[in-house]
Order: sequence, then structure tokens, then C-alpha cells
Amino acid sequence: MRRMGVKADFRGVQFHDDYENWDIVHLYHTQFPWVRDFGWRYLDKRPLVVTAVTHGYPPLEEWQQIVERARLLLVYSPEEGQFYADRLPACAQKIRLHPMGVLEEVYEVGKLTDADNSPSVLCCGRYCDYKNQEMVLRACMKLDVPVAFAGPVDYQELVAYKERLMVVAGGWTGATFHGLVQGPDLWRLYQRAHVHVNAARFEPYGIVTTEAQALGCNIVHTQRSWAAGVFGTQGTLCDPYDLDSVTESIEQELRRPRGWAGIRPPTWQEASPALLGFYQEVWDGVLRS
Repeated sequence: MRRMGVKADFRGVQFHDDYENWDIVHLYHTQFPWVRDFGWRYLDKRPLVVTAVTHGYPPLEEWQQIVERARLLLVYSPEEGQFYADRLPACAQKIRLHPMGVLEEVYEVGKLTDADNSPSVLCCGRYCDYKNQEMVLRACMKLDVPVAFAGPVDYQELVAYKERLMVVAGGWTGATFHGLVQGPDLWRLYQRAHVHVNAARFEPYGIVTTEAQALGCNIVHTQRSWAAGVFGTQGTLCDPYDLDSVTESIEQELRRPRGWAGIRPPTWQEASPALLGFYQEVWDGVLRS
């Protein structure tokens, strides 16, 4: 937004009541209590755009109020949009599909580093049962293929899960456990892997899968995802609750040439004009009202 001359700011959960400085407020997530609470606080002060980032199949009462009050509801896949349209038909006309992007620097790293074509697996994500790293580990042990894990371990529950994975690995030397890895260090992990696996128990979309594609990985993605229809044509889908499914999916992508799908996700800079268009649509509606 800033590169296009738009005043923009991004804030985490610590919001401030300076609505007079902004024309539009954009919230991410539809179903969490803090989203609904914040939505109510500024409801009459600024027009609202909401990006869904839908976890699972939340009941109507968790998200109806915030979706009804949004000028536009942005989704990352047609399936995600259909979920809202089916359950709240009145909101169908405000749903817009917005592409997922990656940092443009990802492609600069890709130009500088030669990919490693040896069979190997990478699994990125917060260390927790929800992200299902243990299933990926057991599948790679079954295949005897090296696997690297990377993700935050910023509180004790995550530390305990990572330690559990190390116990599962036992004397098998094929597993590497990184903590939080960011920027070029993370991108080089993608580039050294033949296959990236996202076997989460449910994945709203999958930025890690998108980043993996940008750096040439073959992908295995969970069937339980709003992006299954997208990634199912670009890699292999797995049942995250079935070890045989995860194992066979990894094996299939290891057999394929690295980067066989030829997917180049857009950068955020390439995707942002669409987002600016949505903001303009909202603002034009405000001016007409």
C-alpha cells in the first residue's frame, strides 16, 4: 500500500483508538472474540473490511455479527467464500477473492542459491499437535528420508511438543529440529528441500505451502483446508489423520522432479493492486451513501 502512495499501518492485537486518522479499517479473522469486540468498538466510526482466515467450520454465531457489518469479506479461495455464502446468503454479494502472495525477496534468494535436488522433506509451522508434525516425522521415518522441521517454540506447550518429537525420533538420525527461522535462513531451508509437507489437522489456506512453491518445492498439503482445491492440482493432498496417506503422498512427490508443477505465486506487491481495488470499492460506496 505504501509503495502505491497509500497511508497504511499494520498492528497486532494491541489496538489504539485513533480512528480519525484512517478512512478504512481492515481486520483479519472472522471468528475470534477479540475481532468481534474490536468490531463493535469502531463499528460506527469507520467502514470495515474483513479477511476471513477461517479455521475449520465455525458456527454461525461466532462470525455472523462481524461479517454482517463488514463492507467486504475477503477470502483466499472459492471454497472458503462458498462456506460463508451457503450459511449466510445475504453476505454473498460482499465476498471477494484475494490472492495469497509472498515477499518479493523470496525470489531474490532463489536466484542466488542453487537448489539441492537430493530427496528430503521440510515441514514448517508452529510446533503443536494441530500442525501435526509427529505424523510427518513418522511418515519420513517409515520412508527413511531426511526431514527438517522449523517453527516457533515460544511458550512451554510448544517446547514440550518439540521434545516429544525428539523422543519419537529416538536414535533415527534423519530428523533435524530447528526453532523459529525467518527471512533468508528460512527460504534457504525451503530451497534445500525436495518436498514441503503441510499436514495440519486443518489449514485455512497455507502461507508455508505458498512460500515452498515459490522456492521450487514439491508440495504435500492437507485435505482439510480451504485451499485443498487449489493445491490439489499443484501437488498431492494427504489425510492428516492417516499415516499411510501422509507417507504415500510424500513418496509420490519425492518421485516427481522438483518443481514439476511450475507454480510461481505472486508477490505481495503483485497482489496488492487487487487489495487497493477492494479498498477503493468500499470508499466509493461510502461516498455514495
